[in-house]
Amino acid sequence: MVILGFLAGHDSNACLINNEKILAYSNAERSDRLKRSSSYIEAIKNLLTTSGIKIDDIKEIALTNTQGNSLTLENKKLFDVMQWENNPDQFTLENPIELINKANSKEDSFKPIPEHAEGFPVPVAIKCNNRNKLNNLKEAKEKLDLKSFIRSGKFSFYGKQIKGYFVEHHFAHAVSALIRNPDMNIAISLDGAGHSFSLNRQYPYFAGISIAKTNKGILLGPAPFFLGGVLYSWASKTTQMSEGKVMGLSSYFNIKNVLKIADKDWITCLNLLENLFEFDSSNDEFFQYEDIYYKSKYRDIMFTLVKHGKKYLKLDNTLINSRVKKNLSLPSESLIIVSGVTQEIFSRLYKKEVSRQINFFNKNGVETNSVILTGGCALNCPSNRIISEDILTSRFTFDNACNDEGLSIGAAYAKLFITNKGYLSSIKTGPFIGGYISAVNEAIELASIDNSFIVENFTTNEFTATKIVEYLVTGNAIVLAHGRYESGPRALGNRSLIGLAELESTHWKLNQIKKREQWRPIAPMVRDIDFNEFFEGPMDSHMLMTNTVKNPSKLPGTTHIDNSARVQVVKDKSHLTWLILKKLKERGFAPVIANTSLNQAGEPLINSATRVINLMKENTEIRAAYIDNFLFTRQ
Repeated sequence: MVILGFLAGHDSNACLINNEKILAYSNAERSDRLKRSSSYIEAIKNLLTTSGIKIDDIKEIALTNTQGNSLTLENKKLFDVMQWENNPDQFTLENPIELINKANSKEDSFKPIPEHAEGFPVPVAIKCNNRNKLNNLKEAKEKLDLKSFIRSGKFSFYGKQIKGYFVEHHFAHAVSALIRNPDMNIAISLDGAGHSFSLNRQYPYFAGISIAKTNKGILLGPAPFFLGGVLYSWASKTTQMSEGKVMGLSSYFNIKNVLKIADKDWITCLNLLENLFEFDSSNDEFFQYEDIYYKSKYRDIMFTLVKHGKKYLKLDNTLINSRVKKNLSLPSESLIIVSGVTQEIFSRLYKKEVSRQINFFNKNGVETNSVILTGGCALNCPSNRIISEDILTSRFTFDNACNDEGLSIGAAYAKLFITNKGYLSSIKTGPFIGGYISAVNEAIELASIDNSFIVENFTTNEFTATKIVEYLVTGNAIVLAHGRYESGPRALGNRSLIGLAELESTHWKLNQIKKREQWRPIAPMVRDIDFNEFFEGPMDSHMLMTNTVKNPSKLPGTTHIDNSARVQVVKDKSHLTWLILKKLKERGFAPVIANTSLNQAGEPLINSATRVINLMKENTEIRAAYIDNFLFTRQ
């Protein structure tokens, strides 16, 4: 039976599955060219066009949404909600619109979420107003049927009535992670962003979920009530930067050195911030006040930390690395301190919650040596390293599609996952499940018009890698746009802009091409067999781990301000990047590539060959582009 799964919300994506096999996957932004596109209709249309599946072949629809959002009906002729069936469980699924509006009645820091025009809001999260039950869910003493996370309904799809169901956001995350990584038996999903305190105290699974595959079936972990995402969201609003930029900027404030010289008052203030974002169900205050009260406390504490943090920057020059003196155009000291403090407290909160979940499963006799972390928190590379090194009872993997790009798969498989008690046929897919690059013939024609381009057709990766290395070692930037595109936020070699990590100029060149701030880091790629020569720390294949660079002077193009790097470890010997790295080493160069996503600021990852050619025309630093077996080079 063919099932269509899709995500309604930012990073909209859709998939088709049949008999436990993923037939096709599509991300809306790759076709409509709108970064983090919310057009699930665009994702579905592209999916149907490229897969060859007909509308009449689809027998069921499964959808999920961005946490906290209602379903926006883009085109009711193509998709509409006809009816939601009653949920038999004692906990009801509903949309917390009224709660958000109430919390924001005195302040417009958070935009009210629009209601469904026809009165059928998408059921968003399990609500529980009973404080005793909240405590029981937090300690996993209250048994909750996993079917509570799914709500059946009837839909209109391209004029045809069809049955389907809605899957709660984090349950879709967890299912997706375990489905695509069948060797993992525990999934922990925690939100890397957050709306408010008030949502978390009434919606126990709003911030995350944990589930484990056991011999007796699927075991639901304790409700997280995790507020680290709220902290990061508030820091993002305070700095007017994205959460990703806050994470990158945090490295410029050396919190470890600060803690060595800071006075007791500053450290006490730091601990107060941590305590503010810890959910304490025994604290009456937590249930009495709305968000405006907590945001006021947050601002007061952060103001104090910033005010006194500035003097520590002046006391110790090692707090901000000397490389800052170069023209990096850094944000203000205040924003640097907010970012550094936020990252420190977030790491503490994240580690505590993951540890709590792991301890629960340990006590219940579940093997905890195969854990996958997903949800927005898994994007936090510095925290991922801390968790991997400090929680020694577990081996951690980080979901490549943790940023919602795998949610359509989780929604499509949710019912099968429950029915089969978590055990399905091996569906290990890897990250490269998207469509192929478009408009290749048009790009060849476009390049032929311009006499400055040469187009060659290469049939083997071996020869292609040799040619690419020739351009890399002379300091050029190269485009890799081949095969299927990656699911997830990281470019992992199929839609990448690369350079030589040995050259400091590579960092400047790639950021200039991308039109982004020069203080932002560029990530390295290295083979697993060469990793220990250049880096320390756990290995990760999806660029979701911060590692220490052993000799920063050898890799100036990819070493961040604190001598760290967000390393992508290449293990697939058949992949083009493996061969490029191999040939670099054979020629006496460090086998490390600088790798960043193929796009410019505000643009999604490029999936059009003609867009690549135009990018080359705009940037003479790009000497060559490998596009779907064709090598485009500038004469």
